[in-house]
Amino acid sequence: MLIDFTVKNYTSFKDEKTFSFLCNSKNIKDDIALINLENDKYKIYPFSVVLGPNASGKTNLFKALYDLQEFVRSSFNTPKNTKIEAYKPYKLNSSTIDAPTTFDIEFTSKGNHYSYKVIFLATSIISEELYLFNNGIKLTKSFLFKRENLNIIYGSKVTGDKAVFKTLLLPNKLLLSVIGESSSEGLIQDAHLFFINSLDIIFPQQFNSHFQNKYRTEVLIKEFPGVKKLVISLLKAADIQISDIKIINNEDIEKKLKEMQSDENIANEILINHFSNKTFFGHPFYDDNKKFVKDELLNFEDSESSGTNKLYELSGSIIMALLSGSILIIDQLSSCLHPNIELFIVELFLSKDINTKGAQLLINTHNANIIDNGNFTREQVWFTDRNNYGESDLFCLDEFDKNIIRDYAKYGKSYFENRMGGLPNICVDTFRKELESYYAQK
Repeated sequence: MLIDFTVKNYTSFKDEKTFSFLCNSKNIKDDIALINLENDKYKIYPFSVVLGPNASGKTNLFKALYDLQEFVRSSFNTPKNTKIEAYKPYKLNSSTIDAPTTFDIEFTSKGNHYSYKVIFLATSIISEELYLFNNGIKLTKSFLFKRENLNIIYGSKVTGDKAVFKTLLLPNKLLLSVIGESSSEGLIQDAHLFFINSLDIIFPQQFNSHFQNKYRTEVLIKEFPGVKKLVISLLKAADIQISDIKIINNEDIEKKLKEMQSDENIANEILINHFSNKTFFGHPFYDDNKKFVKDELLNFEDSESSGTNKLYELSGSIIMALLSGSILIIDQLSSCLHPNIELFIVELFLSKDINTKGAQLLINTHNANIIDNGNFTREQVWFTDRNNYGESDLFCLDEFDKNIIRDYAKYGKSYFENRMGGLPNICVDTFRKELESYYAQK
């Protein structure tokens, strides 16, 4: 479960900014969905949304989480002196262009409550620390490890072979990644598994995301018949009129593609799946008297809309998040989807009957209807904006005066009245004057 995430000096985020799923409000309606942290007194929201103009930092916030996840996943295997891929400092200010980046995250994994922070430069990690919260009358925390450059101090609860960890560590390798991949050290490995198994961050607009999401959904359909039924049911619930899904494999193409691949890895599997498998949706076929005759199979990519394509590709991730209680983060969810379908996806995570495992959904969107139904607290609504210096800001609706914007109001109206910020500053005159100048020169 994700509790909060802080980023500093990363892409457009020059200054420290924090996003949180934590519920601090005492004015919570009975029908508001909340997740109780195991053994903790805290309550967590299952859904939050980020709104803001284009180029304000919405996607960069999600990329920061993704880069931290990949940093932890792959750092153990990083060659010496290799640049740290997650190092992407704010480049529009002389004080930050060579300064450290900070990622700080609080989460739960396997019933344990952790805090993890790393500060790093292009080729070296300055500091890294992992804390475990101790549950009791008063919530306290003790460190599992603290690292300054290559100097490490371990807490009393760490029982693994510390000498081995030291030999495997390099200036550009995360200790969490090294221990997580090389040891069965319980508490640290559980923290490591959060980044491996519990975070699913999707960027549908990226070129390769289409292949990846489709691959994930179709692997689930082929391996788990029950999931196939759930995918069909989810599409039907969104008013996509299909009766079946069939994935037909061309073995000759698959064989040829595998022979062309020099290495077996997940990227190759995704491409092989895309080019050797064809997906078909079953649609009801009727005679002239409107009597059902059969199910007609139509090629998914040729006959379905881009919105149907996107919903199908996301359906596997949505269903697995709900079944496993993991965190699903989707960039630009509103793209290609009808606003009602976007709201339908949100409601799956808000439903106490459907989301029984404590799954969380975080999206960014341009669809303000999401926040206009009166069912969200102010703490669930976030905004990004960008100042004249190119710096991204991240702020919560709860920071505004409650006498001006009340709980459970229809926030969308206030948003478009520009009472919260996070709106593009449109100026038609700027373009009009330039166009007039262009014609005058002609």
